[in-house]
Amino acid sequence: MGWIFAIVAVLVIVAIALVAVGKVTAELAGAPRVSVFDLDEAVGYIADRLPVDTSGQLSYDDVRMILGWHLDYLEERGVATETRLDELPTTPVVTDDDGSVAYVLGRISDSGLDVADEQVVEVLDLQMEYLDAIGAIGGAVPEPPDPV
Repeated sequence: MGWIFAIVAVLVIVAIALVAVGKVTAELAGAPRVSVFDLDEAVGYIADRLPVDTSGQLSYDDVRMILGWHLDYLEERGVATETRLDELPTTPVVTDDDGSVAYVLGRISDSGLDVADEQVVEVLDLQMEYLDAIGAIGGAVPEPPDPV
């Protein structure tokens, strides 16, 4: 008689575990994916993919500084946060490439770093490629309707 109780108990425990795991799995499947930007990984990713002439002129520290300034821009726009995920917007945020390039070029000018504008664009283009690779970039935003 005791073995029947043990079998029923094991079946109840397995059923509860399956329901709990299924519920959590369904919740996680429906939650938006959070992408974590790893600066060291991004620097390596970008430095390895820079054209030869650019990689010969930019150090890893230069790439790190450019990425840091771009991250500052994204944080100011509300797209990124350093630590708190609850500070991120729940609706899509759109940034333009020209604004981010201008911001980084301004910071470079203020710092006195000797980097050509084309090199900055190459680094930022590769950063966008990296962001896409880690799933941090959403789909294309449709153009607004023509008011005419």
